[in-house]
Amino acid sequence: MGDAGVTPLRSAGTLTVSGGLLPASGVTVEPREDNSYFRSAFSKIWEPGQRITVKGSGARVPAFELSVSAPSDFVLEAPAVPRDDEPMVIPRDKPLELRWSAIPDKKRVALSSSVEASPGTPSVSASCEYESSSTTATFPTSVLGLFPKGEAQINVSSRNEATTLVAGKSVAVHARAYAKGTSGTSVSRNVTLE
Repeated sequence: MGDAGVTPLRSAGTLTVSGGLLPASGVTVEPREDNSYFRSAFSKIWEPGQRITVKGSGARVPAFELSVSAPSDFVLEAPAVPRDDEPMVIPRDKPLELRWSAIPDKKRVALSSSVEASPGTPSVSASCEYESSSTTATFPTSVLGLFPKGEAQINVSSRNEATTLVAGKSVAVHARAYAKGTSGTSVSRNVTLE
């Protein structure tokens, strides 16, 4: 099986994100050199259920406007997630079983690892999406065994999305909320695989 390569990103011009707890005028994000977008927020930008609207001014991707409902906050009940200043260790020789509180949104569970010891070595990732009725997920040992020992990243989140067709191309907006552990720590964190 050959490598199909990476699809290049396309600019949608300036993005304006509004709604939720954002300023009435919204916030703008410009495309980076590779046409990706990034803007971090260190404060809460929505309450669950509020509408978030994304407008693209138009470029290679024509102008668009999409609104999505902000996803729900939820708690990862198992495994225990330690505070940020404490390590989280995941053994690879037994299944990783996750359990979370019920919410009305889809959930996404992802585990990823980048191997940097050997240049050109591909990263390893595994992710699954679950419907709103689901409250559990399991990464079996057959999957965990594909990951090398060492540092990895785990993300457990809820998400809502909206899609539309613009000039025959699909445009999607995702709103994502990361789970919190019972200690209040975000479940978007580094872990150690053993």
